[in-house]
Amino acid sequence: MAHKTGGIGVWEHVLHVVTVIAVFTNCSLMALTSSQFHIVRETWGNLGLFGVIVGWEYIMLMIVISYQIKNQMLSHIEGAQISWGKMMKTKTLIRYHRINIQ
Repeated sequence: MAHKTGGIGVWEHVLHVVTVIAVFTNCSLMALTSSQFHIVRETWGNLGLFGVIVGWEYIMLMIVISYQIKNQMLSHIEGAQISWGKMMKTKTLIRYHRINIQ
């Protein structure tokens, strides 16, 4: 039977791994098949092409990681706001009951 959950759970980590593998694969395919990178190979050689591709991979990974960190921070902030709202509602109810009791 299906159950409603608050997120995708363990699959989130799998998606992070797949994203990193995809970045490496796509950057490698671009280096091997793109005519723009043949110019880099002719100018700087194979080592220069390797350096450009590794640099490009790091740039793409930093974009992916910063996006994932931003999403995690936003989810923690939203969770804190919900907790704060529940706490304030509880305090208000406690004050209301104290006033009515006295």
